Amino acid sequence: MTTYSTAEAPAKLEEILDKVRDGETIVLFQEGEAVAEIRPVAGGSEEAVLRQLEEEGILSPPGERPMDFVPLAERPGALARFLESRR
Repeated sequence: MTTYSTAEAPAKLEEILDKVRDGETIVLFQEGEAVAEIRPVAGGSEEAVLRQLEEEGILSPPGERPMDFVPLAERPGALARFLESRR
């Protein structure tokens, strides 16, 4: 998250909008107090949505190894047995 003062924001509007377009949320401060957020509109560009999901740890960028998988069941066939019991 990037911050700007309300005094500098008008002069840096293009820079701010570029960052928002890239999926960033901008916080504006006035006299040291956060007064506003500028964020992408819902359903922004695909790149911005993917970047946000990566930042939240929901997705991994291509080529990166996902987090280690830890099986929940220790015996093979546990899922099949569970599903069979639900019928």
